[in-house]
Amino acid sequence: MRSSSLSTSKLFEGEITSTSTESPYWHRYLVTDPALVTKVIREEHVGSRGMRLHLDVYQREEDVPTILFISGTGAHTRCYAEFLFQLHGRGFRVVGIDLQGHGWSEGVRGSFTIEELVENIYDVTTWAVECYGERVGISGSSLGGILAFYAVANDPRLKSAVCHNVAVLSEPDYLRLTRAPNLLRAILPLGRLAARLLPELRLTIWLYLDPQAITDDPRLLEIFVDDPLNLQTLPLRSIVSQSQAAPARPIEEIETPIMVLHAEGDRIFPLDYCRAIYDHLTCPKRFKLIPRADHLVFAPPYLDRSLPPLADWFKETLG
Repeated sequence: MRSSSLSTSKLFEGEITSTSTESPYWHRYLVTDPALVTKVIREEHVGSRGMRLHLDVYQREEDVPTILFISGTGAHTRCYAEFLFQLHGRGFRVVGIDLQGHGWSEGVRGSFTIEELVENIYDVTTWAVECYGERVGISGSSLGGILAFYAVANDPRLKSAVCHNVAVLSEPDYLRLTRAPNLLRAILPLGRLAARLLPELRLTIWLYLDPQAITDDPRLLEIFVDDPLNLQTLPLRSIVSQSQAAPARPIEEIETPIMVLHAEGDRIFPLDYCRAIYDHLTCPKRFKLIPRADHLVFAPPYLDRSLPPLADWFKETLG
């Protein structure tokens, strides 16, 4: 294993049970008393691609469905701690995953391909099925929603999915999601060549993401940007992979039931783009527009609108 990845893991390991008088940064994402949230989280680690992935398991001892959750671009699982805790309170075992190079997991920071992240999810799914049984679903937000979508295309063991945002990254229309689609379309061939020559050359994520489009709440944006564990740069190979990775099978062949969530005020993912992908699905499906919400649809201000339909879908499809 790479020494740089191991040092990252050691730096943040054990924060759940830390005796430091300073409150952990991730508590800023909570509206619930952090002591109540911490009480239900058990940290686990799963091996994948020679690296140790960090998981936050929101525990339930009874026989209930297990929901895997994938974070958005650059984020770690505890950015969503309030949402995951509230989903746990709806009667689910919830597993927040830090994929390779993210959060508390090992790996060069932010270095991945989409195919590698899908393999991470496959390995965590294997662990979840072995530990808790076959009633395993998956959800994710933004890039995490895309990864959940790709995960069910890759692995029929996942029995249900709720994807906040969907995309097919191998199709040119995906560039509509970036802040400068015409410019990126023009320079993408050069970027792919550069990624082969200098795969770990780092660029800011704000090159293709508009921070002002993420949320209308400046406090939420400030918390995310100031979080020392969130990624502000990515290697070229990671950025280029997001412009060319194809699902493991045509999306029309996916059989896993899928709900697509879309925020009414989302200024990154166009409604017509996500709806067009949804319309191609032939699996059991549902499209839910979340009113009066922006791209951070799983942030505390919007949970009264986004959480109920998600929980209802998993109850219907997982039992």
